[in-house]
Amino acid sequence: MKKVLLLLLTAALALGVCWSASAAQEAIDITSECSFELCYTHRGAMYMTDRKYTSYWESQEVKHPFVTLTAPAGQPIYGVYVCFGDLPGEYEWQVEKDGEWVSAGVDVNTNFLHAYAAFPEGVTRVRLYVTDEKKKAMRINEI
Repeated sequence: MKKVLLLLLTAALALGVCWSASAAQEAIDITSECSFELCYTHRGAMYMTDRKYTSYWESQEVKHPFVTLTAPAGQPIYGVYVCFGDLPGEYEWQVEKDGEWVSAGVDVNTNFLHAYAAFPEGVTRVRLYVTDEKKKAMRINEI
């Protein structure tokens, strides 16, 4: 009897987990409504958002390349997913506070070409900033 009760309880929990996962809302993709500020060149910027992984935007080889995203009015950014073409080295996600860029405190793993940065509070401007002191080009396939 205990086994049957345990089996029923396990099945009920599994159904509850499946139901709650399917009831979750999908995030709204506001990428096409965001404006972008790129370091040193805007040439090829449209390739970051064309939904083709084989195309890319690449900055010139400079110190501290960056990409800034500005959300459309009334729609904050809660997360950014980026696919790098090359590993950028050391980088951080920054938010604008009182006209200054400060670290957003997002954990960064520099070993993967794909990265996600979460901003649970929602932000209106966010910047991906390479902190390496060496001159380097940043290449982004999709953002």
